[in-house]
Amino acid sequence: DGYEQKVIRMFKISGFARGPALLHKNTDMEPAPVCVVLEDDAVLADRFAERLSSLLEELPRDFHFCSLGYSRPKTAPIVDFSSQLGIPSCLWYLTGYVLSLEGARHLIQSLPVTGPVDSWM
Repeated sequence: DGYEQKVIRMFKISGFARGPALLHKNTDMEPAPVCVVLEDDAVLADRFAERLSSLLEELPRDFHFCSLGYSRPKTAPIVDFSSQLGIPSCLWYLTGYVLSLEGARHLIQSLPVTGPVDSWM
């Protein structure tokens, strides 16, 4: 419990997920604060801030985790979710991600990590 409180204090708001909720029970939910986490060697795409802003407009307000950069097998399909979002069926590594506070809580409750952390997430 102490560890979760430390993580919540470290959670730095990078914006708000403003898209429609995934679950009907969350329809009236306020936009969710998010934290952007990047690897120390991540290279930002051109217009990163503008693209992130567009992503947050579509990201469901009750999401937990969204990959920003990753690798996947060529044959692993991506399911289209919206104009900005796709759901990959397999990830090999992460360069960055967007995490909601509920997503951070879920990860903490799922500890310990088993296997490579990129795949575990």
